[in-house]
Amino acid sequence: MAFYVFRVAPPTRSLMVAMDITNDMTAMPSVPLRSMKAMGRRAGLLFFLHGLPAPFALLYVARRILVPGDMGATADRVREHAMLLRLSIVAEIWQCLFLVFAAIALYRLLREVDHYLAIAKR
Repeated sequence: MAFYVFRVAPPTRSLMVAMDITNDMTAMPSVPLRSMKAMGRRAGLLFFLHGLPAPFALLYVARRILVPGDMGATADRVREHAMLLRLSIVAEIWQCLFLVFAAIALYRLLREVDHYLAIAKR
């Protein structure tokens, strides 16, 4: 069984890829499996944190503030519950921020497999 090592240079760092020439060109990344597991868990945690404030921001606040069919009553409730509305805005910003972090973590995890598929470029 013959192994040849090639250096592949992605944009950020070099990656060692070992290819078994005799056994249909299987490629094994040099990143340890433990590290890949940790990156996967980190991406999952970030995606979980992304969805954590969603019930508060989208369900609870909407039920407390919005009055269907009555804009005047909705405006009065917005004035009454201004702090609740501000907390809802902070929760939405939290969701957007953690979605960006989760996307970056998923990209870093998947680029070890295939760079072009990690950025969903077809």
